[in-house]
Amino acid sequence: MKCSRFIALALAALTALVLPFSTSAQSDWPNKAITFIVPYPPGGLNDAIVRVIGERMSAELGKPVLIDNKAGAATTVASNFVAQAAPDGYTLYGGGTSLIINPTLQGNVQYDPHKSFDLVSLISFTPFILQVNADFPAKTMPELIAYLKANPGKFNMATSGIGATNHMAAEMFRARTGLKYTIVPYRGGAQAGQDVASGQAQMMFSASLEAKPFLASGKTRPIAISSLKRSPAFLAIPTVVEGTVRIMETYRDDLAGVIVEAQCRLIDPKPGFLEGLREATRRLGALLIFDEVVTGFRLAYGGAQELYGVTPDLACYGKIVGGGYPLAAVAGKRDLMELSNPRKKGAPDYTYISGTLNGNAVGATAGLATIAELEKPGAYDRLRAVGERMRAGLRDIAKRLGMPAQVAGAGPLANIYFTSTPITDYRTAMQADGRITQQLTKEMLKRGVMANFSAKMYISLVHSDADIDQTLQAVEDSLVAIRKG
Repeated sequence: MKCSRFIALALAALTALVLPFSTSAQSDWPNKAITFIVPYPPGGLNDAIVRVIGERMSAELGKPVLIDNKAGAATTVASNFVAQAAPDGYTLYGGGTSLIINPTLQGNVQYDPHKSFDLVSLISFTPFILQVNADFPAKTMPELIAYLKANPGKFNMATSGIGATNHMAAEMFRARTGLKYTIVPYRGGAQAGQDVASGQAQMMFSASLEAKPFLASGKTRPIAISSLKRSPAFLAIPTVVEGTVRIMETYRDDLAGVIVEAQCRLIDPKPGFLEGLREATRRLGALLIFDEVVTGFRLAYGGAQELYGVTPDLACYGKIVGGGYPLAAVAGKRDLMELSNPRKKGAPDYTYISGTLNGNAVGATAGLATIAELEKPGAYDRLRAVGERMRAGLRDIAKRLGMPAQVAGAGPLANIYFTSTPITDYRTAMQADGRITQQLTKEMLKRGVMANFSAKMYISLVHSDADIDQTLQAVEDSLVAIRKG
């Protein structure tokens, strides 16, 4: 039988590891030592996890598992090595998201992240802890942001290397907050953490397990953890969400409102999230604004706010209000909408709203016709039924074929993600195997069904049960064809 290279890929909330395993192997595999490549120096999180797994594999397989640390070029040295190794099942790789990121950042890597390896499994999912040197003045997220703003360019943010997941986190944090600090790449998380502990660098996004010994020593202090809820292992560390509320409180005088998708595309909000935003914005005198371009009139007649029971101050809608024609709308409380009343033009508090297609007769007529259909008894019962028929069918297909997959969506929205990790946010959705998704879309077209699985499926009242069943059959036939190669 054909043996494949092994690859471990890291994709998680902000950092994680995935363990490799062969899709096929020789009947006498293994008959010699196995080499497990780690793209970082000894002492870091990847290294620690791979060593634990290597020890267990060696005990179960009865063959040595050798750990080989090949650090350099933000994991590209190791990735290039594994890509060029013999595809005989004796080279494993404990890699990370840099495997995907580096071809874009560096451009001259000697591998194709989609073709050079066989991806096997996620082995570890860990959030980041933003930690600072123990002598650093800031103790909370608002304090940190305020202090860095008051001292632009004076401090360093350590990372595991260029293109590492925590490098991306550092860049995103800097871009989102407008802060100015120097990002310093190291040859691994352990060395970077040591410099934060010693004060050579002042802060770092560290994998939680990697940060733990530094925090326990008292040489660093946690600011926030990236998980949505507090981690049972780090209950004293506030989440970034909690930090967000604190930031809102700190800058309450400058905060006009919070804009959010109530359902992040296909992913339902965590229990209490929208309610927490509603309470915080009301308490701080800020507006809560729902982007209902996707969810408006689809999830319910009252949109996401009706489905989830949280009423914002303002909401915006897209072409759904025009039945697909060019029409959009802003809705809200009377006192807020009155600010845009054309009769108030010239008043100090008048807010002008403009649009290229304002008053478009065709769009308005189509929108009225759409609303008339949606107001008919049973319309949303039908939309929910066809959506659930599609989602249940996708789950059954994945189960029958033995393919790791997650199905997401609510109401008439649905999609399938080829991953064993539950879809809880954008980051976990991005862990799905994009190659299968692209192949599925192409195979579906061959079977007369156009469905963009890279985005989502919108199911409407005109779709019959027969249409759903035809689509599901095309999905199953397409996935069988993909597996056959």
